Amino acid sequence: MGKSKIPALIVLLLLMTIAFYLLYENHITGQKASHIEATGTIEASVVNLNAKLPGTISYLSVNNGDTVLPSRIPLG
Repeated sequence: MGKSKIPALIVLLLLMTIAFYLLYENHITGQKASHIEATGTIEASVVNLNAKLPGTISYLSVNNGDTVLPSRIPLG
């Protein structure tokens, strides 16, 4: 093998290794770049809530910062 073919072979091998790594990380493991896994407290400035049933809330019997127990329904 000539000396001019060795650098081309090294570059080709390097590109194939990078391609295999990216394929493995993105497709085989099933993890995507948008996946975030964390523990602790998460704060959000906007929260989207969706109800299972349609309707209008006429009264909310809790204030900001109140603790709500699972057995207490604060809607009227």
